[in-house]
Amino acid sequence: MQPRIALFSSFYNEANHVSRVVESVAQQTYKPAIWVIADDGSTDDTFSILQRAIHKYNWIHVIRLPLKKKKDILTAGRGWRAAIRHILATGEEYDYFGKIDGDIIIPPYYFERLVRFMSKNPKIMACSGCVYSNQSGKWVFEGNACSQKFILSNSARGACFLVKRELFLQVSVNDFPDTAPDDFFNAKAKILGYYALQINVPMYQLRPTTKLSPKKLGMVLRYYGANPIHVIGIAIFKRSNIKERVNLFRGYFTFKGKKIKDKDVRRFYSLGEVLKRHTRMLLN
Repeated sequence: MQPRIALFSSFYNEANHVSRVVESVAQQTYKPAIWVIADDGSTDDTFSILQRAIHKYNWIHVIRLPLKKKKDILTAGRGWRAAIRHILATGEEYDYFGKIDGDIIIPPYYFERLVRFMSKNPKIMACSGCVYSNQSGKWVFEGNACSQKFILSNSARGACFLVKRELFLQVSVNDFPDTAPDDFFNAKAKILGYYALQINVPMYQLRPTTKLSPKKLGMVLRYYGANPIHVIGIAIFKRSNIKERVNLFRGYFTFKGKKIKDKDVRRFYSLGEVLKRHTRMLLN
């Protein structure tokens, strides 16, 4: 018997890609039992395309959210939370919960490969494939190297990932993050002694990944509760020029929004845990 997968998404102005994304999910050997897509205030034809999709596939549900006054990196969570609430309101039980972005297409075996891999080890709580982006008509692996090893890193990628129900349901919908849910579940899994992994199964991004600016990275670090000393370390060792360092601090110290409430994720980003991880890395 196939596991039950609940898939959720938040799309914003994805009219150029959404049809291909929908069809790639529809062709999965392990199809989702439900896929709830929140149209997050799109101003293009995204919603009308999704309306056609729900007539074709009865396991796809669409929610339309009002137009945002402001499109910001730390407000994406409203769409994910709306979709998750819809899933939980069905009262059904699901074995895996997953997210897919509006510009990702996946091969037909994608979910099956992830599920089979995760089911073999109860300690693997979050998992994704690896990203190939479309650059000048060619699919280019996004990473340091396309390793021949099956496990590529100890963090799932956010473009399309699965989380086991045991971990996913520990998070209140109201506490679901506004940005970077992959970082959220990677942190929660690791701090609780589990694994979050990226494996050598491709997913294809229809546009190049947009890297966070130093200012937005600073905002995200403050949002996740990173200690200022941790941020200083990132500025020194991972930022090469003064301008990037200044913008990193500007984003961190000017962010006035709410912070992550989840105690496990906040502990993962605490200074003590960061120092423990770096000490282990130096000793290995």
